[in-house]
Amino acid sequence: MLLTLSSEVWSLRERLAAWEAIATRKGLLLVREVDAIEFTPEQDARLAEQRRDFVASLFSVLEAQSPKERMRSRSRGTRRATGKQ
Repeated sequence: MLLTLSSEVWSLRERLAAWEAIATRKGLLLVREVDAIEFTPEQDARLAEQRRDFVASLFSVLEAQSPKERMRSRSRGTRRATGKQ
């Protein structure tokens, strides 16, 4: 799951960088404008709700795993971190 999530985040970061580059090249956007944006209260509320839904969906996947699957997943991570097979 972590690998899938990391891959998705990277893909989104790459696409965002492309959008910013295109908008900047066309004079539609200055990167510092993105950094300085202040959302309206309505936008903040919508983003907060979307963030809660996103986090809840991640945890629902973890909760759906059986305890045996969680242990197997943890032990694989430990073996990778220590280099043991």
